[in-house]
This record gives sequence, C-alpha cells and structure tokens, in this order.
Amino acid sequence: MIQFRFAMNDIKRNVKIVLIVIGFLLITGYFFMLMTTTLLLNLDFVNEVQRIRDENITFFRIYYPSEGSGGITSETQRWLAQALDNNRAYSFVQSPELSRRLGADVIFAFGIFDEVFDIELEGTKTSSSPFKILFGNKVNGLGEGDLIELDSHIKTSIKAEVIGRLPRGASYLTPHSSRVNKLNNSIVVLAEYETWSSVYWPDSQILANMCFVNTPTGYITSFVEGIVDSSSLRIIPASFYDYVLEKNIHQIEDTVLFLLFFLSIIFLIGVGIVANLLLLIDRNLREYAIHRLYGATLTDLYLRTVIYVSTLILPPFAIVYSRLNSLFPFMTSHVDIGFVCVVISIIGIVVIIPFKKLRNQNVALCLRRD
Repeated sequence: MIQFRFAMNDIKRNVKIVLIVIGFLLITGYFFMLMTTTLLLNLDFVNEVQRIRDENITFFRIYYPSEGSGGITSETQRWLAQALDNNRAYSFVQSPELSRRLGADVIFAFGIFDEVFDIELEGTKTSSSPFKILFGNKVNGLGEGDLIELDSHIKTSIKAEVIGRLPRGASYLTPHSSRVNKLNNSIVVLAEYETWSSVYWPDSQILANMCFVNTPTGYITSFVEGIVDSSSLRIIPASFYDYVLEKNIHQIEDTVLFLLFFLSIIFLIGVGIVANLLLLIDRNLREYAIHRLYGATLTDLYLRTVIYVSTLILPPFAIVYSRLNSLFPFMTSHVDIGFVCVVISIIGIVVIIPFKKLRNQNVALCLRRD
C-alpha cells in the first residue's frame, strides 16, 4: 500500500505529462485495438469460409432499377420457392419486429441452411410443425417442445415448435458481411419458403441472401432468366468462395498496414514513457536511497515503478476495451485474451530499462551532499 501512495505522489508531480500520455494512448490505443479486433475477426471469417470451400456455393449480385423498387412478383416467388423447397439453395430473412418482442435476434431460414452450417438437429426432420425453432446457448426462457406464437403480416396466429438448442459455436456466413455471424444470442426459425410466403409479405432479403449449393450451371442460368423476366431486377451469379476470399484478403492487407502504423505510434509513446521514467528515477534517486536504508527492498521500488506505469496505461486501454466490447458484442474469447496479452506486454517492455537503472543504483553515492 505504501508503494501505491509513493506512486500516486509521482503522478501528482508529473500530472501534465501523465494526462498527455493518457490522451495519446486513448486515441492511438483505440485505433490499434480496433484494427487488431478487425484483423482477428477477418481471419476467423476466412477460416470459416475455408471450412465450406468444398461446397460449390453461388450467390447473386443484385442491381436494382434506377426507378421503382423492383419488387418481388408472384412469378419471382414461384422461382424462389422452387429453388429453396427442392433442396437446391438456402436463404434467410432477419426479423427486427420479432427480435424486439422475443429479446433475441430472430432469423427465418429456408432451404438447406441448417445442413450447410451444421445446425441440423434430429427433431428438425421428424417434427411436423411448419415452423421449427432452434435457439442459441445464450437465449433463455425456451425449452424443447414449447410452442411459440409468431407474429405474421396477415394477422394470422402462427405456432412454432421449439426443437432444441443450437450447437455451441453455431454460426453462418453471408457474402455481404466480413465477419462470422454468431448464433449464440439468436433464434433460428426453419421453414419452407412457400409456407412462409403465405403469411409474410415478400422481402428483398430473400434474393439478396440467396445461395445455391452444388447446383448445375444450367439450372442457375434458368433461375437468373426467370428472375430477370419476372421482375425489373438484374442479377449476376458469382462464386461465394472466390468473392468473399478476395474481398477479405484485401481487407486483411489494409488492416495490417493500419495496424503497423498505430503500432509504431504506440512504440514512440512507449519510448516517451521510458524517458519520463528515467527522468523520474534520476529526480527520485535520493528518495529511493533513503527508502532502501529504512528497509525497502528492490522489489518495493520495482512495484512502485509498475504501479506508476500501470496508472498511465491501464485506464486508457480499459476505456478502449469497454468501447470495443460495445461495438463488437460477438467478440470471441481469443480476442479478449489477445487484448490482455497486449496490455501486459506493453507494461512489461516499458519497465525493463527503468528496472535495470534501479538495480544498478548506488545507495551511498545517492546520499552524498556534494
């Protein structure tokens, strides 16, 4: 406790420098940790993409007309239902209204969504319910066999059967995002598209998230022609794997460059902290020597230095972590561990040179009056 008080006195004597350092660390640390988190999430995404690379997945780039909405017509609905309900493709729709009511992200999934992303449970095939619910491991209040009422657009009461809990770590991918979409806090409603479209209005998300799996090129060509002929939309098929991999590799390269830039700034700040510590030690040598004479050990002086450095570094990084946690609530455990390792490493590197100076301190020389 006494070393903590001495460290606080050191901070009071250098309050301007301390505030400047904390300010620089707050700004630089935020962008550094943001880039680090983004890099880790992109790498996680690439790993998940590699996992499904053997599946020949085709998605569509959609070009909307300059005028009008290019809405989904009944003929377009027929093409979508034919593809999704015949196990050729998968798609999904997010439901903000149900999400607000149920307190979890609600996703309607169609086609072979559960098979592609390995969330299929035994009950999904045996249940006769047209709407089957799977819930993530952070969703509470649901149990196997429960019947949940879902709101529909035509004011018809829909009962969905709860099949069970999603496998731990369940997730899904979309070409329009550069991160793995975790399902820990989600409710997935599996349904046949034709049944769903009879109680819900057409949604452009269906086509935007549409992906064919291991489907012959001829059928995809017919599907594209059918969509173009039945609507004012223009769609172009593209390889899911090639598109997302190329996009994410470029993002990873850019992120690494920014990461190195902010790392160099943090290095310069670290050099400044070391220089400040060495000046502080020179100014406090007589005080250190007196403490040593009265029984303080070298470990006590080390502790005082660590407390001083930690007071400079921990507050800005704690604020940064809190902010990033609100931006990335899906942050995985290895991101948290990496954050802790970075902070401990910075503190450890900064105190190495001051520790050496303290170890070489000559008590008698510091007490001479001349």
